[in-house]
Amino acid sequence: MYAEANTSFSISDFFNGLLDVGFGIGANILFFAREGFEAHGLEVSQESIDRAAAMGDSAGVTLHLDLLTG
Repeated sequence: MYAEANTSFSISDFFNGLLDVGFGIGANILFFAREGFEAHGLEVSQESIDRAAAMGDSAGVTLHLDLLTG
């Protein structure tokens, strides 16, 4: 006899935060925010931050984005 596996889970059931360093145009960080992750991103380009923030606003999700300076 085999037990029936429960396959109705999401990766966000195991992790709730994500750090994306160098997120570029923001496609990945936006995807994970839509999946319920607390999404944090570091980027060296203010233009990329502005673009990702606008995409997050349009999608209705919160992205925590910071400029990485050296």
